[in-house]
Amino acid sequence: MSTQNISVSEILNSAKSLEDKNFETLYKEMVSLHTTRHGRDTMDRLSTLESELLNKINMEFDEKKWERLKYLDWKLEFGALNVKEESESLRLAEAFENYSVERLKSLSQLAALRQVSVDTLIKQMDINLKVHD
Repeated sequence: MSTQNISVSEILNSAKSLEDKNFETLYKEMVSLHTTRHGRDTMDRLSTLESELLNKINMEFDEKKWERLKYLDWKLEFGALNVKEESESLRLAEAFENYSVERLKSLSQLAALRQVSVDTLIKQMDINLKVHD
């Protein structure tokens, strides 16, 4: 089968069956190919995207919410939460989980753009994964 006859859906179906390492390699190569084909415009878009991702990665979880969540967790540990506090604790925990997921997504996207692993990116950029002390 010549490459000119391969449909996008066939490529996607093949990509779905790849092991994670090979999928990451394919993704990096596709980004590189796109950059090569579209030149400076793509580089500008990637630079803008990198800036947006870095902003998301460096954004901290709201300190007041974090302190409140820690306090409510402490009360939970001692069985001292009332119903209202339990509900608040669940909302704050969900907000923190959403924050963490979005941050990890941004880290993964930036690592893919830079063609490195997430661990390597974290080391290269000295990214602190702690939320607050």
